Amino acid sequence: MFDNFRDRLQTVQHDLTQGWKSIADKAKAVNKKIVRRTTFITDEVIESGDQCFSCNLEAGSEILSKFQREWAELHEASRECAEKGERADQSIAEFSKKCSELHTNMTMFHAELALLPEVIKNIETAKADIGDYLLHFDVEHITDAFGGQIEVLDNLMIDLEEVCEQLDLERRKAAQRLKLSKLRHNREEENQRIRRKTLRARMRTNNKLNPHVMPGELQLAKERNEVKIQQLERQASIEKRQVYEDAFLEQMNYYIQHGRTEEPISLVHGRSSGSLDDIMLEDNSDMDKELDDFFGSEAERSDAPEGKDKEQTFVGLSSEDEELLNQKLPGVSTTFNTENGAEKKVDYSVKWIGPLKDLLAMGIIMVKDKVKNL
Repeated sequence: MFDNFRDRLQTVQHDLTQGWKSIADKAKAVNKKIVRRTTFITDEVIESGDQCFSCNLEAGSEILSKFQREWAELHEASRECAEKGERADQSIAEFSKKCSELHTNMTMFHAELALLPEVIKNIETAKADIGDYLLHFDVEHITDAFGGQIEVLDNLMIDLEEVCEQLDLERRKAAQRLKLSKLRHNREEENQRIRRKTLRARMRTNNKLNPHVMPGELQLAKERNEVKIQQLERQASIEKRQVYEDAFLEQMNYYIQHGRTEEPISLVHGRSSGSLDDIMLEDNSDMDKELDDFFGSEAERSDAPEGKDKEQTFVGLSSEDEELLNQKLPGVSTTFNTENGAEKKVDYSVKWIGPLKDLLAMGIIMVKDKVKNL
């Protein structure tokens, strides 16, 4: 049916094309009429080899104008017919395309309908196989097995919920411990700053109240205050290290229990640990001055007499500092005053003074940079 309809459409399209072509050919034939070669002279008779006539120029003007009008009308009508033919051709092409698509769809539909009996046969075979399988096995046994598996699954889901709650609780506890350690660290730093400000204020007050104090006594008081500040810094560093150790142990316990870390240990305080490339050395002239006051300047060691041992006086040293100096710097006699006021003589090696001072300076700089980064 669709093939016959398509053939008819093609026949109509061909007829329209041929008709339009014949109209165009006729129009061209009209334009190619024989042109008479004449010479028109008013009121004269012209004789030539093939023609002899008397010509009046106004004789055929009305006929000519009539033919011109008709020709214009024919030209306009032919143009309109051409436009209509183009539109009809487009419509026919679209309709033919739709018909071809419908024909393709119908072909596919017929092919699928041809496969439908085989599909029905496969379904019937599957139903028969399922019936045979149910006949060979006990339905109650299968139901009991499924019920047992469902109970096990329910118990596992309950255990999973408990583990999730426990994990959430541990995570919150770890977060609260971390917040507590940070808060304690901030409080300790604040207390340390307040202590330093208090010591400086006391020093200024003592200087104002006692303007006639000797320079030696001022130096002695300054050294004592510096020793106190160093002891406070040492104590703060010990407490800070203890806080870090506690945080590390908490992370290790969490890793042992759960097999992973909640977050990297180096990021506990909000940023990663710095590398040697990130450490910037600052101008620490005050620190060098404090170290010179603590160890004694190189000029004082060079000005000391050769026959006499070079001596340095350390005031207010603790017993731990004495033992550290005894272990690290043996070899030269040095006099210092203990906290009880008694004098002790300890041997130190002069060759260790300069490198040890540089090493301590670098260590203090790195510690301060680490504290700033944390």
